[in-house]
Amino acid sequence: DSVFNMTRHGIDGMRNRKFGRVINITSQVQQVYWELVFRLQDLEVRRQQRALAQKLLDQIRKQVAVGTLAPLEAIQAETNISRSEERILIAENALRASEDRLKRVMNLSFTGELANVVLIPVDAPTYVTPALDSDEQIRQALNSRPDLVQSKLTLENQNITLIFDKNQVLPRLDLEASVRFNGINQDFNTSFNEIKPTERYRWEVGMTFRYPLANTQAKS
Repeated sequence: DSVFNMTRHGIDGMRNRKFGRVINITSQVQQVYWELVFRLQDLEVRRQQRALAQKLLDQIRKQVAVGTLAPLEAIQAETNISRSEERILIAENALRASEDRLKRVMNLSFTGELANVVLIPVDAPTYVTPALDSDEQIRQALNSRPDLVQSKLTLENQNITLIFDKNQVLPRLDLEASVRFNGINQDFNTSFNEIKPTERYRWEVGMTFRYPLANTQAKS
């Protein structure tokens, strides 16, 4: 049975490790996939910026030709186009790097027939406008603030301390009781053996009342 249990635990552990690895790989593929989607959209935005900069440059050149703008405006617009082209190159390099990471995670070969395969994402991110409940959001925010939780705990501790301090202002009355059995002998063992519940016993009952004069410390 022990050998069977050890074998079963070993198989279960191997399955758990394989399952965990599958989860990690799937998570990595999803993360790199959405990064590739972002890089594609970012490149498209850079190209749109380049097109708008070119359109602006064409309008400025027309105004420079008729004398409504200085030639310096055209030079500045050309500079903006150069910057847009630089951003496009950077976005293209980031896109290729993201595509290579996705191929690597998916264990695709970088040589042979699949070396020049271009990965085109099919799924696009969906955007849903959330319905926000301001009161609920504020409540969750307040409940999730660790500094506020700590302040509440501190306040509760201070209330407990306050109750204790108020109790210290009151006078103190203690009820005391004791019972003592006596064994009379020079030897300890013999004296101990002589102790009987019905003989040579003494009991005491009393009350002690305490109230400090002026009670200044407790009142403070």
